[in-house]
Amino acid sequence: MANFYLSPPPFLNDPGIADATPERTQALKQLLPMLVAGKAEAGRFTGSAKDTLADLNEWLPIQLGGMPRLSRLVLLEDSADHLSRTYRSVYGKDQTQRWQATFDPAGLVAELDVTDE
Repeated sequence: MANFYLSPPPFLNDPGIADATPERTQALKQLLPMLVAGKAEAGRFTGSAKDTLADLNEWLPIQLGGMPRLSRLVLLEDSADHLSRTYRSVYGKDQTQRWQATFDPAGLVAELDVTDE
């Protein structure tokens, strides 16, 4: 109902920050739809994310399964070593989630957390 009467939030079109490691962003962008479908593969993960992959594959489809298709992924924050990153995922035109991702040096996902925005 609110989408009919309220304008989109101003942050929706925020371009984010420059991406020094775009291959990590691209890998995560490809991974998110698999997670939402409950079909993420263990080969993309390491550490605690790999240990909890079965749980992620179970509860993310429940939490995010009703979202429209992922339209873009925007880098909001990046650590100096490019291992800890914060993203905004935009689904459809105006539904968003915030993802905290930690990568290992090889680019595998070591930790992953999603919150409502």
